[in-house]
Amino acid sequence: MIIEGMEYRGIKKCKKVDIYHLIVKRQACIIRCVKKAEPNIEERLRQTILDSDMSRYRISQLSGVADSQLCFFVNGKRTLTLTSAAKVAKVLGLDLKPVRKGRK
Repeated sequence: MIIEGMEYRGIKKCKKVDIYHLIVKRQACIIRCVKKAEPNIEERLRQTILDSDMSRYRISQLSGVADSQLCFFVNGKRTLTLTSAAKVAKVLGLDLKPVRKGRK
């Protein structure tokens, strides 16, 4: 599909442009924005498991969470329940603390 005179994020496209090219640019922008965002609890727990000196099998033994659950979680195919995540976090020595905000 060809578009003429289309405006994209404030930049006027005066020549004929392939719509696929615009879609790719838009997706790349979204990916960049997501990567800049602060990692959430799930991502931090996943990264801590990967960075740990213990194997996933050892973490599963100590926490009581099935090795298959940890495998699916680390590979991003499933999430952990809050109870399971708390058990894994305890084994890894993680603690949930509030973020301090400046005074108003």
